Amino acid sequence: MKTVDQTEAQQTIKKADPCVIVIFGAAGDLTKRLLMPALYNLAVRNLLPTEFAIVGVARAEMSTEDFRSKMTQEIHEFATVPVDDGVWQNFEKRLYYQAANFQDAETYSKLKKLLEQVDSECKTQGNCLFYLATAADYFGDIINQLGSAG
Repeated sequence: MKTVDQTEAQQTIKKADPCVIVIFGAAGDLTKRLLMPALYNLAVRNLLPTEFAIVGVARAEMSTEDFRSKMTQEIHEFATVPVDDGVWQNFEKRLYYQAANFQDAETYSKLKKLLEQVDSECKTQGNCLFYLATAADYFGDIINQLGSAG
């Protein structure tokens, strides 16, 4: 049962602006246990914009379809609220994936092209949020390569 304070708090929360969240290390434990469940919770509460996408970037070789399948399996294991199939299906179709070598400039050229495609499909207005769910040893390489790729 919700209290009055919880209901009032939910009414004051504004949906996020259109954006793509790029998660480096998307095939890892942090993403499956915490990040995806937290983002799914926002979707359940209708707090994500319609113009929204998630691009997973990781060293594991897989396609976007493989990534979607992996996230579907893992959300059923780690979600903190019951999984609503309709909400999940809408969320899942906004998941994309790019295999990466974090130290290779070609990775970031491919990522830039993927982000342009996602922006066109999802109308995210060029807004990107980068989340580094990797070992801290990769932070410098990722940030420098993102800067070089523009």
